Amino acid sequence: MPSITAVPQELVDHIIDDAGVQDKRAAANLALTCNSWTPRSSKHLFNAVNIFTSHLAEFLAQAAGSSRLASH
Repeated sequence: MPSITAVPQELVDHIIDDAGVQDKRAAANLALTCNSWTPRSSKHLFNAVNIFTSHLAEFLAQAAGSSRLASH
C-alpha cells in the first residue's frame, strides 16, 4: 500500500478543497489526518470568524502570538 507521501500535495489540496468547502466537520477530520493536510484544511475551518467586542482584545492577543493564526 503506498504511503500518503506518494500522493502529490496538489492532489491532496484539491481533495481537501472539495470536501472542506461544504462540510466543516470533514475539514476538521482532514486537518487531523496528516500534518501536511492541516494548513489547507484550516483555511476551510477558519475562513470566517465571529468576534464579539467583549472578547476582541483577548482574541487579538492570542492571534498575535500564534504563528498558525497569523498565516491566515
